[in-house]
Amino acid sequence: AVFRNDPVSCKNSTVIKTCQAYLGYHLYATDSAADKAKILFSDQMNANAIYVNGTDSSLFVGVNCSCTEDNIFLAYTKYHTGNNSNTSSDDIESMYKGLAWMPSDSDSYQGNSTVTIRLPCKCDDDDWKYLSYIPQSEDTISSLVVQFDSNLTAFMDANNFSSENAILMDDTLYYIPIQQVNGVLLNSSMTIPRMVKERNKRSWSKVLTIMGVTGAGLILMIAIIAGFILRGRLPWRHKNHWMYLNRRPGPKRINISNSNSDIQISLSKETNNMIDPGKVISFRFEEVVTGTFSFSQKNFVSHSWYGSSYTACLRGQQFDIKKIQLAPNKLTSEFLKEVKNLRKLHHTNLASLIGYASNEVELLLIYESSEHGPLDNHLHDPTAKGLAPLTWNARLQIAIDIARGLEYIHDDSQFHYVHCGINTSSMLRDADVQGKVGEFGLSKLLETIGSAACVTKDTAKLAFMAPEFLNEGRSTFKTDVYSFGVVLFELLTGQRATTDSQNSTGKETPQRSAVPPMTLRMLKDFPRPLKISQITNWVDPNLFSVYPEHLFCKTAEIAQRCLEENPLMRPNMRDVVFSLSHILLESIEWDAALAGGSQVFSGLRQGR
Repeated sequence: AVFRNDPVSCKNSTVIKTCQAYLGYHLYATDSAADKAKILFSDQMNANAIYVNGTDSSLFVGVNCSCTEDNIFLAYTKYHTGNNSNTSSDDIESMYKGLAWMPSDSDSYQGNSTVTIRLPCKCDDDDWKYLSYIPQSEDTISSLVVQFDSNLTAFMDANNFSSENAILMDDTLYYIPIQQVNGVLLNSSMTIPRMVKERNKRSWSKVLTIMGVTGAGLILMIAIIAGFILRGRLPWRHKNHWMYLNRRPGPKRINISNSNSDIQISLSKETNNMIDPGKVISFRFEEVVTGTFSFSQKNFVSHSWYGSSYTACLRGQQFDIKKIQLAPNKLTSEFLKEVKNLRKLHHTNLASLIGYASNEVELLLIYESSEHGPLDNHLHDPTAKGLAPLTWNARLQIAIDIARGLEYIHDDSQFHYVHCGINTSSMLRDADVQGKVGEFGLSKLLETIGSAACVTKDTAKLAFMAPEFLNEGRSTFKTDVYSFGVVLFELLTGQRATTDSQNSTGKETPQRSAVPPMTLRMLKDFPRPLKISQITNWVDPNLFSVYPEHLFCKTAEIAQRCLEENPLMRPNMRDVVFSLSHILLESIEWDAALAGGSQVFSGLRQGR
């Protein structure tokens, strides 16, 4: 097939120059979503495979879309030809089913080559995210708008259509404005989570028919209920009946995607007692105790300022448990309100709060599981822990993941939170080895039960605390930015952030100089702009000298800006995401230029 997929121009445009965008890749019945994601999109850290049974599904991939030097919107990944010889640009376009744009002067590629793949995408300054999509033969403009819960006017504007009856051309790339898929909202920095796209094979007329029948049914139901009311014979009017009906709703179905297989499980919520993704779950304390094997050493993860962390299997799923000492009668209405607020916030780069359990003396907070544990395990002596060292691109993407999570809670969430606990121990890596902001909302919850002040008791975390927080107890969004800067320096150097404030007794005291010596020296010695010769001694040896030195300098400059003593001089997280995304794009280009056929330089993120 000859694909029409020329990129969108961003020349002389007032729209944003970088954004989160999405690709929709059609899967055949014999395709494995996991294999396709690994082969075609291995360099996209936000790739989320959709594991599903069936013959007509899609793989959705989140990408970093940016305006290039050629003034077109593109994202990038790499494809490795393996032992295939003379792979042409047409072959690659066919493998990517039109999502890859290969310029007309593209050469054919020999075996064991690494090819930089350009992925057309779209950014705009409106409230929509854009999905790059090749329609199927039965698709129409109206059916796509319905299928993706899009907007007809926005779709027509994005694709320069003058009529909603225009014909969609075969093998042509279109951009679909989306805000949610399968009911999952997409925020400005949110990657599409695992989800299943079931093809809507009904025509527009059938959709209207169904809506009409449903409306008629509702009218009939209202008429029947009105009749009961007029006759004074409403069957659930009695209090006991009302309680009975609330306890016995009709069976509800929920879909759960298994991250390690190509199977989507559809289970009855009542019979299997699974976790409702939008509801605060109040677990029985004994249930969590059983799930942690009575808080056994096998399930123990770590100690922290708030208490201890454990893993637990609850109702067939893995969760992280925060065990906190609790004074009697401290679970106030304010605590319960805060839990409900936190449960409403979801982002692919946040480890979400699921629920809680408590007895008279202990509070257990249940969080989304992080299969690959805290980030510091992957930075400090990883090989001793049986982990592969992180590559340069992996570190950059983890930094972007964390920055996106913080951007969401600062700017895009409903309640605009300050995390106030950012460090490499609280930053996690999930089953897809994405970076996630962990312990989200923990400080706020503990504040409601009178425990927030104890954060300064954890001397190991003093190095991550901003001066204004240590001196005045004042926390703002810029406090989190400071902590992120320390995390970024750890990603660059592999050194553990330690404090420089030990007194003669060897005990550390919380004061403004409680900044890692590494950071103080870097801030003092780094000129602006940085010179490569002045920073090579600080590069993490686990990078094995495989990194772009000029981009190391750029990244260190971002960390420096985050660590400005004056909070007003620090960037916001949206600016950090923007800057790091551009550095990642440059790194992918550098990686591809260096790679050739070598797997050592392929940029495939070890442990990612």
